[in-house]
Amino acid sequence: MQDSNAATIACNDKDFKPNLYALINFATQMVFEEEVKYMPSVEREYTDEAIEKIQDKYDDLADDFLDEVFDAESRLTRKEWEELVSKK
Repeated sequence: MQDSNAATIACNDKDFKPNLYALINFATQMVFEEEVKYMPSVEREYTDEAIEKIQDKYDDLADDFLDEVFDAESRLTRKEWEELVSKK
């Protein structure tokens, strides 16, 4: 979630949200877009509007995730980050 393999990660790191959004996108929007390519006989279940509603939740998901991982801390070591994230 952070470039250059830094020793610490901050809750307000500029790289965090874009990377988290990319992961969420892989699990939502991309799945629905690729479904029609690989399963053309299956009717698309989600509309573009439904996907946009999912995207509207990205900020809330990121904030909830950050609150749960960082709690009252503003910075974690890489090891602390890895341990906390692996439990979520």
